[in-house]
Amino acid sequence: MKDGDPTIQRPQQNTFYEPDISARKLCLVWESGRELQLYYRDLVDVDFDPDKDSTSLILQFLNKKVILKGQDLYQLIILFRADEPCLIVVSNKRYIVLSQQQQFVVTDVIIE
Repeated sequence: MKDGDPTIQRPQQNTFYEPDISARKLCLVWESGRELQLYYRDLVDVDFDPDKDSTSLILQFLNKKVILKGQDLYQLIILFRADEPCLIVVSNKRYIVLSQQQQFVVTDVIIE
C-alpha cells in the first residue's frame, strides 16, 4: 500500500547523463557571428612547422581539416600542449595592434 500512496514523498532519480569529458569543444568565432564547434575527441593532429610557414597552423580532425592563419601562432601551440583552448576568435587584419606581441592572432580560417 505504501508504494502506491501518492502522498508519500520519494527521492527523484537524476535523469541526466553524467558529464562526458570527451565532449570538450573548440569554438571558432568569426566577425560575422559565424561559429564552428569542433570536438576535441575528433582531433587527430596539430601541425605547426615554423621553418615551412610560421603563419599557419593545421588542425586535422576526423572529418575536417582546419587551417588557421595569423601571427604568433606559436603561442597557440603552447596552449594546445598545456590545455585545450575552448575559443579562438578570428580577427580582422586591419585591427591587429603591432604592440600586442604576447598574444596570438588568428586572421583567417580555411576549412577543407
